[in-house]
Amino acid sequence: MGRKWVKLSDDKASVMRIAAELIDEDMISLSEYKNDPDIEHHSDKKKLDMLKKRKLVSIATKKSYKVTKGTEYAPERAKLETQLTAEMLRSGAWKDAKFKKQNLDAAG
Repeated sequence: MGRKWVKLSDDKASVMRIAAELIDEDMISLSEYKNDPDIEHHSDKKKLDMLKKRKLVSIATKKSYKVTKGTEYAPERAKLETQLTAEMLRSGAWKDAKFKKQNLDAAG
């Protein structure tokens, strides 16, 4: 009745059709947003606000991350050495060992 498609009869017992053709503008707007969900491509912000208010459309933000193997990737975690020992020097293991970074500028 708000869109002037139908009206109540005089005795208010039945509904009579007024409009010859029913054009549902809300369905057209929703199908436009469904086909192209990017908000920036739609010019009429008032329609979008009206659809939000009626809870026909909700805005959701998707965040995604791409994780790749880096240069230091190893399938197993290797324990980093903290000190250079005499045994490492004798055996030559210090050449292949990875050491933790030392902060030599720290006060203490």
